[in-house]
Amino acid sequence: MPVATTVLDLQVVTSVPRDPTDQPLSVIATPTHAIRIKRPSAAPTGIDWTRLSAEDLDEMPILAELKRMTTSNATSLQPLRSCRAESGADRAF
Repeated sequence: MPVATTVLDLQVVTSVPRDPTDQPLSVIATPTHAIRIKRPSAAPTGIDWTRLSAEDLDEMPILAELKRMTTSNATSLQPLRSCRAESGADRAF
């Protein structure tokens, strides 16, 4: 799924450090340019539950519920599934 962002022209750089949980960019829009990334990196395939503390889950109850729903087999990385919403747009959960 394409991901876009907006930045100022002076914020465009050739590379940045990348974390395995980062969503790769497909498009960068500045006030004067639209930059399409030719080969975006692969997107993460799931949620790395080991990166979330109990406090994080307390602050984000929807993630706590998702963890309860998806970790019945007790794995640390759960793949995201896609479904078609009533509007026809893809949603990940």
